[in-house]
Amino acid sequence: MSKPLIFSLRPEPDCDEDILSLRQAGLSAETLPMLSMDRDETSLKAAIQHLADQPDTQLIVTSKQTARMLIAASAAIHDRPVWCVGAGTAALLTEAGFTKVIAGKGDAHSLIQSLVAAHGSIQQSTDKQQNTPAYLWLSGADIAVDIRAGLAHLSCPVTRYVIYKMTVNSPKRSALAAACQAGRKIAVMAMSARTITVFSQWLAMKEMDAYRSEITLIGPSPALLALAKTEGLRGICAPLPSRDNMLACAIGWAKDQRA
Repeated sequence: MSKPLIFSLRPEPDCDEDILSLRQAGLSAETLPMLSMDRDETSLKAAIQHLADQPDTQLIVTSKQTARMLIAASAAIHDRPVWCVGAGTAALLTEAGFTKVIAGKGDAHSLIQSLVAAHGSIQQSTDKQQNTPAYLWLSGADIAVDIRAGLAHLSCPVTRYVIYKMTVNSPKRSALAAACQAGRKIAVMAMSARTITVFSQWLAMKEMDAYRSEITLIGPSPALLALAKTEGLRGICAPLPSRDNMLACAIGWAKDQRA
């Protein structure tokens, strides 16, 4: 019986990291990135200048792609508080020397809750020197949750800089098609709604709709699971929204297929 095969649909280098982790766990895995990143260096430079002009501004970072660009900028902001969407993003910044990194629970909604709670603590503080912070949010063009809207009821400005956008890839169909034709159990991993939508469109474009219902989408949240089902894919999701939990879910799926 052929081993189950897992594809990571995430952009590079995230898909490469996923595949390495899965192969180290003894699984068969391949990359199949649906999107690639188009950086906006001009916007990033403007954001760095904004931070230089306003030294009390705190950072909000909602993706690993953003963290990598921030690290590459080599800006003198390593002592600036940085609120991260999840542990993976936080780890990248910490390893790069950022000293005030706050890790969220893996999704934008929980990050908003953490920011609101921190704001409430400041409001209740008796320290008159503690002022309400302003935030600078670095993100890609495509977002599922608007951080600014989530903090709109607070008296803290949130400025957003879009420093990259994701463009659609059209990878070859051969590896996935061959696996489907051989009757192997197939799963794909995605962490964004746009990735799932693009993958669904790619299946239709590559005339692989006949295999759609046999492919299992592994995602980090019930919302993405619901989207996968509307696109005609099977779906399972991790119990908590993070890359590590999604990888654990993928490993569990593969073991179930071999049982």
